[in-house]
Amino acid sequence: MSWKATALSTSVVLADPAGVNRIAALSELPLRTASGTVVRLRQVANVTEEPSEVELDRDDLRQDVIVSARLEGRDLGSAMKEIRDKLSQDKWLPPGTVEYGGLYEQQQESFHNLLMVLLAAILLVFTVLLIEFRSFNEPVAIVFGAILAMVRNGWRVVDYGNHVKHCFIFGAIIGVGIVAKNGISCSISFNNWNRTAPS
Repeated sequence: MSWKATALSTSVVLADPAGVNRIAALSELPLRTASGTVVRLRQVANVTEEPSEVELDRDDLRQDVIVSARLEGRDLGSAMKEIRDKLSQDKWLPPGTVEYGGLYEQQQESFHNLLMVLLAAILLVFTVLLIEFRSFNEPVAIVFGAILAMVRNGWRVVDYGNHVKHCFIFGAIIGVGIVAKNGISCSISFNNWNRTAPS
């Protein structure tokens, strides 16, 4: 049975098994809505019959069940946060029995990879600055300024969706290069002015 709803709702249906042993009988099952009106199941859902599973997937003698869903009118980040909060409150689900995959897993992997790219960019920029200035003072100051700029703007996107977080990481990677370039220019200009300034 597949059910496509326009809003989040919870329904509990109790029926006599002998009266719903056929698809046609199940489609005529009466349901009482929140407003008190009675509708048939076929009016709010598509009832289909599928063959039983021939092969069961198990992991450590525990059956694996795949649950899929499609979001409408919700972003993936907030929906997954709500799902994880709801499932964490279920005492019947031991820790580690639920794994999240699909698009959410792909986004988490890409976010992790972008973080690795950001760390590599910071390390490479610091190495280039060491070669450029041949000292630790200027590279540490420039990289520290870039990190402060990321921290200042990064805390604002903690509660936003994955799309905003990915955009922030992209901007941070580009920002490290821009800050390093500006830092090199400012340091060179300051050193030149310091050498030519009258004592």
